[in-house]
Amino acid sequence: MVELLRFTIVIQTHKTTLIKRGTVVEDEELELASLRRERGRFVKLQDRLNRLQQNLQNSQLIMVPAGSEFVPFEIISVELFKDISYLVALERDTGDIVCQILREGGNWTSHEMRLVLEHVTENSKVLDLGAHIGSFALPCAVLGAQVVAVDGSAKSAALLSLSGRLNKLTNLQVIEGVVWSKAQSLFLQDTGSSGCLSFEPQAHSKSRPVAADTLPNILKSARLTTFDVIKLDIEGAEVDALSQASYLFAGDLNPLVIIESNGYCLNRFGRTVQDLLKCLEGLGLKIYRYDGGELVSVDSNSLQIEVCVDYLAARQLPDYLARVRRCPYFTTEELAVMAYGWTSHFQPEQRAHLARTLLASPAAMREHSAVRAALSRLSADPVLEVREVFSAFRAES
Repeated sequence: MVELLRFTIVIQTHKTTLIKRGTVVEDEELELASLRRERGRFVKLQDRLNRLQQNLQNSQLIMVPAGSEFVPFEIISVELFKDISYLVALERDTGDIVCQILREGGNWTSHEMRLVLEHVTENSKVLDLGAHIGSFALPCAVLGAQVVAVDGSAKSAALLSLSGRLNKLTNLQVIEGVVWSKAQSLFLQDTGSSGCLSFEPQAHSKSRPVAADTLPNILKSARLTTFDVIKLDIEGAEVDALSQASYLFAGDLNPLVIIESNGYCLNRFGRTVQDLLKCLEGLGLKIYRYDGGELVSVDSNSLQIEVCVDYLAARQLPDYLARVRRCPYFTTEELAVMAYGWTSHFQPEQRAHLARTLLASPAAMREHSAVRAALSRLSADPVLEVREVFSAFRAES
């Protein structure tokens, strides 16, 4: 029998590199070894996960330090694409919707994020603002991109750093920081994926003081200075963060922006969806929604009926997006029908945003029969917060 010589195997999540040392091995032995490795590649992460979980159960290392506290965590395996998986550290016993979805085998990335992820390469440079536990930053790093991830929550930053170590991602840099328009003390309500900032402590929820700063100051320690992709999901602070970020778009720099527009969160800072869209236009960016496989053109006059939408924005779209069919924004008729449908949404935040949007919409929109019916329904909403939108609007008028 021919003796198999020693091999050095370098395994990554998306490819296997085989470096042979020694003399030639017979073809059939090499093929057999290759098949064994191929089979093992798909179970490698699960085996490693099982060992990690067992080690955690046999030791006292069940919490990760996060600022002044320790966070109990668990590790799960997440499948990105058919043959790409990675490990994620999640906080135990939390009501965080992202963690719940990941535990159930789902994926939190939006259609826009997944579209971009399909084209992330080892040459990509990604900035993730509001990274949370890494729903976007981790897969980008797993795909080989150089990633800088920023989050204001000490807990999320600690869990994301741990996930980076579990996946041996030397190309992921995690920075704990709250991005704002200036150096200022704010309050962070750390509730996981929907953690939000405020000027004052919130009496109805747990919040802590944080030192916010501008993006240039927060990124002083970053290994990268320019980026191909910038994702922002910072719960209403996007306009203020971008006010000091023009240097990221200077000269020939043309990053693709994925930005969450949360009308309810923007309102907490006296901002509107239109303010955010004007901010993007002020940076020279063209704005789109990705809807049904098409790019829908958006401008600062476009009404956002939904409380939360992810937009794509760039001076010039990358080739893979430039080939996608484009279409104009929704008509008044379409928006009016959509608005009435959203009046029955289970979240009062959505209904409050909808009332605010419709009351401030152009006369042609407000006079549509479906919009009049929607406003009538919202004015009698069972939740006080929604009804108060109408009294606040009358006071301002």
